Amino acid sequence: MDGPKMYMVRLSKFYLCNVSALSAFFVFMIKSLFEITYHSLKLLEDLSGFTYRELNILIWFYGIPLFWCFLIDKIRSSSYFKLLGFSIAISSFLFIPNFEQFSHQLFDFAVDFLNYFNTWG
Repeated sequence: MDGPKMYMVRLSKFYLCNVSALSAFFVFMIKSLFEITYHSLKLLEDLSGFTYRELNILIWFYGIPLFWCFLIDKIRSSSYFKLLGFSIAISSFLFIPNFEQFSHQLFDFAVDFLNYFNTWG
């Protein structure tokens, strides 16, 4: 069995070995990044007085979208998205009566949403 079939078996074993090593490396990197992010948010929690969940919501649901609005406006040479992003952010802060409770509920929903994808891998 030294023909093309054997070559494919050897190639597939080599490929799977390398994919496995890469997967382990990426898992290690993702876990390390999460740890760094977690400890940074815990430090900000001590400095700011906001809870971990509130900071998480402020960054992921307000900060990052506003950053994207700035980038899009820079590319388009306009201020439309910045104004829209800031108006949505300010109005949401005005109409949310209890931001701490809101952020805890939204954080739990986001965790449930992300955990839903664990069923696929």
